[in-house]
Amino acid sequence: LCQGGTYMRPSLHKAIDVGTEISVGVNTGESGESSICVLLFDNDSRDGGWTEFLIANGYTSTIGPTPLNNNVAFSMFRTYCKTFPGPPTAAPIPIASYEYFQDFPATSTSQFVHGICVVGASAVEASSTDADLTYVEVNDFQSGEKLWSDRSYTVGDVVGEELCQGGTYMRPSLHKAIDVGTEISVGVNTGESGESSICVLLFDNDSRDGGWTEFLIANGYTSTIGPTPLNNNVAFSMFRTYCKTFPGPPTAAPIPIASYEYFQDFPATSTSQFVHGICVVGASAVEASSTDADLTYVEVNDFQSGEKLWSDRSYTVGDVVGEELC
Repeated sequence: LCQGGTYMRPSLHKAIDVGTEISVGVNTGESGESSICVLLFDNDSRDGGWTEFLIANGYTSTIGPTPLNNNVAFSMFRTYCKTFPGPPTAAPIPIASYEYFQDFPATSTSQFVHGICVVGASAVEASSTDADLTYVEVNDFQSGEKLWSDRSYTVGDVVGEELCQGGTYMRPSLHKAIDVGTEISVGVNTGESGESSICVLLFDNDSRDGGWTEFLIANGYTSTIGPTPLNNNVAFSMFRTYCKTFPGPPTAAPIPIASYEYFQDFPATSTSQFVHGICVVGASAVEASSTDADLTYVEVNDFQSGEKLWSDRSYTVGDVVGEELC
């Protein structure tokens, strides 16, 4: 439970801006390994949308420790930890050579159904960590276009840039048999306008969104209902298209990252009631930062029971026993 680790005490208990991005960077100690741990209330809506992300990205969870002055009647923490470096995994390809890119969260279902389209790009590439999921570039996206390489379904009602009309559709090789935990990235170079929009097509109000809907909303994607999938048959389902223009308006950015051996960028928070803690085991150096100017972190060494959890509250923690609880 992160016992003996370095606790990064948040300045705020829960009054954190929606859409806040948080990053943690670590250098390892003598062992060459370090674990980043996140403390979230168990089975609680104030997880900021992080729970699915953590599970999909290889964090293992342990119940505990006990927050709120060690009073189990209120709630329990669940601690999610991941050791860096972990076992090697395939990595999305494009990214570095493109002006702008988007790394999407690891998919949370094996029934993930999606499409990707780009407007205004002079070059585009999409890649994934599932060797069976590749993309074919289709220019001038219009009604009647085939949506997936392994299905005959076509699309209808593609009208307007907000539905990617005339854009470049990146046709997925797979309709839905995509590995859980697949990471997908899209890289774009802009055209003459200097701007390009990345769009994602997901079934509207459908569990097969792979956990992406919350991520897209929290990260500034605007949505439009349509176009119509499955041979233009509205009786089956409708797409909702989420688009974001790059570059967007300037925003503050998490700080550490580049100078550390390993780092974790967490998804933008999806609630203004986000409650969390961060702890690291085995690090020789650690830093946590956020895009909310009011959310900062104080480094507290040798994390133990009785430690104060948030700078703006007097709540302490109990039952901190074992490295898995930091």
